Order: sequence, then C-alpha cells, then structure tokens
Amino acid sequence: MPKEVRHYTHRPEPKAQPVDPAPGQYYVSVLDKDTGRVGLLYGPVRQHQSALDKVRAAQALAEEADPRAVWYAYGTVRMEEGYSKPGVFNGELGL
Repeated sequence: MPKEVRHYTHRPEPKAQPVDPAPGQYYVSVLDKDTGRVGLLYGPVRQHQSALDKVRAAQALAEEADPRAVWYAYGTVRMEEGYSKPGVFNGELGL
C-alpha cells in the first residue's frame, strides 16, 4: 500500500534583492554550488532592475533544459563596463 503524504513544503520565496544603481552590465546568473560552475543566462542589460525582472523566467528555462537545475542558485551579477558576452537564454527572453 502506498504511503500517504502528510507534509509537503514549497520552496521559500526568494527575498527581494535591492536594486543596484551602479553602472555596469547586468546579467541573470546561475551557480551550481556542487561544481562551482557559473553561467550567464540573460544579459547584458544596463539597468539592474531589468535583470532582476528576468530571474524567474531564466530559472524556468534552465530547469527545462537541465533537471539538476532545480538545485542551482539564481540571481544577478554586475560585470565591468565593456563586458558583453550574451546570456544563453537571450533569444528566448526577448533580448
């Protein structure tokens, strides 16, 4: 006989990240803590808020592409002026 699920907890909602006013190139980033691999999912954009607005959508695309991605950490990163490597999901996210 299958066991009954008595308790289930959803992922906690991420805390709001303050908007960074500094100039630079902003990206949605991903980190696999187990391997130390880092990726740029979306960007560059000039405004931090634009990157923040795409974190959830970029995370969803990453989780579709890699089942292990549910365990990764997602956020934003500012790169120095002049850095312009495109994010891997720019096309899917309209950039």
